[in-house]
Amino acid sequence: MVKVYSNGNEFINDNEEIFAKDRYLSCFFKLDAPLLTETNNINYAVKVSNGDKYLLAMKVEPYNLMFFGDCECVAEFMQFAKRENYEIKNLLTPLNIGDTFAALSNKILGKSYSKLIAMDLMEANEITEESATGIESLSESDSEELFACVENFYKDCGLPETPIKEKVLSDLSSYRVIKKDNKIVSFAKFGKDLDFSARVSMVYTRPEYRGNGYARKVVNYVKNEILKTGKVATLHVDQANPISNHIYSSLGFKKIHSTGIYVKND
Repeated sequence: MVKVYSNGNEFINDNEEIFAKDRYLSCFFKLDAPLLTETNNINYAVKVSNGDKYLLAMKVEPYNLMFFGDCECVAEFMQFAKRENYEIKNLLTPLNIGDTFAALSNKILGKSYSKLIAMDLMEANEITEESATGIESLSESDSEELFACVENFYKDCGLPETPIKEKVLSDLSSYRVIKKDNKIVSFAKFGKDLDFSARVSMVYTRPEYRGNGYARKVVNYVKNEILKTGKVATLHVDQANPISNHIYSSLGFKKIHSTGIYVKND
């Protein structure tokens, strides 16, 4: 059975009991749901249920299609999406659901999808070392330089989307940076708040300045800033990046679960 919702808030409210089972996976939906003011075949929220199994799916442009639930319902969602001509570009989903989707995509959709990146969500709830000095906030005069660095961050990570300049610059005050030689060399961002946590995101160091511990300093600084607000600090790390995994683990971050970004193959 497939239920289609008229907006994001209706979707969240109707499935609150399900979302309560995993506060971290549900946060992606809750952050984007208010942006879904009406639904169609491009922006949508649906629930597939089969007995005690279920799959929640939500897509809000320009963000990825997200899933939460059971692999057993993936095929039914895909069949429904094909029948209703729902747009499916890229996915952000737990790895088991994403792998199931990728395995069935050719057979059901006539299109192929593959895993672009696998990420571990990590959590830290205590200060393990004091914040370094020399870390700054940004001013309007730094906006063009920051955006150029964010573009390089997207390229380095192999992300399929491109950054939106207006959105990046609207969050200027959320970045914490290290400057050397009169330029930004490393930064991290204080991410969106939830009631219990905030994210460390957009961790980047210029290639020629790597290996100097700058990323560790800005991540620890933002982590401590979050913890001092009384919230838990979280971040995502690429499973294929053992250096970052080691840095974050040494700062007290522990793995919670794994998700992946899956992209449609040309």
